[in-house]
Amino acid sequence: MEGYADIVFFINLAMDFAFMSAAGAILRIRRPWWRRLLGAAAASLVYCVMAFTLPYSAWLNAVAAVGVLGLGLAAAFCPARPIVLGKLALAVYILAFGTGGVVLALGSMTSGRFGGPISIGILAGGTLVSYILLRCVRRYLRATEMKKQAYYTVTVALNGAKATFAGLVDTGNSLVDPITHAPVMVAELAAIQKCLPEPITRLFLDAKENDLPAVLEGFQSGGLAARMRMIPFASVGEANGMLVGFRADSVTVALDGKSKTLPHAIIGICHGRLHDDTYGALLHPAMIA
Repeated sequence: MEGYADIVFFINLAMDFAFMSAAGAILRIRRPWWRRLLGAAAASLVYCVMAFTLPYSAWLNAVAAVGVLGLGLAAAFCPARPIVLGKLALAVYILAFGTGGVVLALGSMTSGRFGGPISIGILAGGTLVSYILLRCVRRYLRATEMKKQAYYTVTVALNGAKATFAGLVDTGNSLVDPITHAPVMVAELAAIQKCLPEPITRLFLDAKENDLPAVLEGFQSGGLAARMRMIPFASVGEANGMLVGFRADSVTVALDGKSKTLPHAIIGICHGRLHDDTYGALLHPAMIA
């Protein structure tokens, strides 16, 4: 049997890069494209050296397949724990077997018999079809996961006034009150405006929430000077931000007939939109634990 090292190398390079990228996307392990290309090139090069220099052996081929893949994954994704590399390897093999099935199916359809000749075109077409199927499955799973997310009914009480809106639990919300270390809920101004005094609402409408003297004056005029909070936060594009907030009389979160009341909960006010009309606040996970 004749083989061309350059063709074998580039085919393996393309397939390894595709599988490593897909496995990383599925497991949400991000690495730059050049790292994935480096890993694919390392695995393909070692495979070619072994395939064209060593005598064929079933056991050697099996061991080499695992070792070569591990080398490529280490070059592409390290530093990473061994269990993470193991998950990546398992994902790569599942994707490879799935793509292999699609390629064999295309080969049998074009040749009229199962196990027909596999050309470069069939290999490329099978990989493309597998990629499209993977994207469709991923979108379906993501949409299903989003539908399962629970939106809580949130009621904020302050000085006899109440505001009710939907809230989503945000696992990335780690804000706490610097004074009491209580968890902080981030709410849109539009959602809690009903229970805020007019001087405080005017602060945000006039875009003065970053003007500390104006904030102090607004909370004093609104009778909430003792309840005012300045909550430090960090986000993309805002390494040392400060969120204006207040201590409510209570916050009640309810879902499926069950409710929980949090006395003296802390609320950070967001002038912009957190999302569309689906929800108006991001709950700290500790608020519903």
